[in-house]
Amino acid sequence: MYAVIQTGSKQYCIKEGEIIDVEKMPGNVGEKVIFGDIVLLCKDGQLKADDFEGASVHGEIIDQVKDEKLVVFKYKKRKRCRRMKGHRQKLSRIKIVSICYC
Repeated sequence: MYAVIQTGSKQYCIKEGEIIDVEKMPGNVGEKVIFGDIVLLCKDGQLKADDFEGASVHGEIIDQVKDEKLVVFKYKKRKRCRRMKGHRQKLSRIKIVSICYC
């Protein structure tokens, strides 16, 4: 059984027991998280793309981390104009505990 969920304006294909990194979610390490925005659900080889009443995905926050540094370098030739910035996205590492569909 797997599902496609949407969180933080991104979609993730998940299975039970999998660990994923999503945009930072409020909560501390060890707290439970419920994803209710399910886009697709596959159970016993049958795809369901609508009518997800009672369906939810349960997870647990394992860690709050930062992603690798992304370097932004702007340059204009022959002008001596250079600017360098960096960015590190804050992420939540989540373990998928169960996919419930009643």
